Amino acid sequence: MGLTDWFSKKQKFRPKNGFAGLAYAAATPHMERQNLIHSHGKLECYIFYSTYISIISSCLHPQHTDKVDQLLVNGIWDYKNFLKIDEDDFPFGFPSYIENRGILYSKSLKKMFGNKDDNSKSTIQKFVLLFETREYKELEELDLDLFRVMSSFDFLIHSIRVINSNAYQYAASIEHIYINPNIQIQQEVNSKIDDIVVLPFIKPRCMQCGIITDRTDLKAVPTDTEFGTYQMPTCSICRTKYSNDNG
Repeated sequence: MGLTDWFSKKQKFRPKNGFAGLAYAAATPHMERQNLIHSHGKLECYIFYSTYISIISSCLHPQHTDKVDQLLVNGIWDYKNFLKIDEDDFPFGFPSYIENRGILYSKSLKKMFGNKDDNSKSTIQKFVLLFETREYKELEELDLDLFRVMSSFDFLIHSIRVINSNAYQYAASIEHIYINPNIQIQQEVNSKIDDIVVLPFIKPRCMQCGIITDRTDLKAVPTDTEFGTYQMPTCSICRTKYSNDNG
């Protein structure tokens, strides 16, 4: 499917914005090659590529990521409705499902492309098996099938390369976002993905004071909780307070 075919009347599903169209253009050949037949699995595949597009946005132009995320979420809802999946199929509601899948796929992509030392980077990523599910499943419920995982990864890497070529710039231009045509998207993702503070489809909220703010104002600050110490998105005001409190 060519880039100019995203909104063609020949397509059964017609995305309503550039980034939703890009997610669909990337997911469609993957679905065909992996021979996906179940609606839930197709939705999982679509959300995975939507997550990767959101990550690109966070790495290239975080000032536009709230807009990009909203367009992607709109596309996810439209695709769910196109597939005729009932909202009751999601135990904690569909908005929560989108956020949780954004977290899951973000962590998987960080293991694939991140630079930080992580023993789990060598772990085979079985999340692609979610693309074959006929109903809502958690990743832990799936048994690892190494052959299916590895064969599916070939399709995934191909679609990611298409996004990284000129497809992302094309989608951004539809939404009037300028991207330097000479930028190397994969290099930007590799170097910045570990430092993303606000994960895809999550509101840019300071986890100290609770305010929703510009995501460019949020930085990760180590925060002690009852479950351990975690890097929490923190606004500039709370970072100043944190700095003063800690000398």
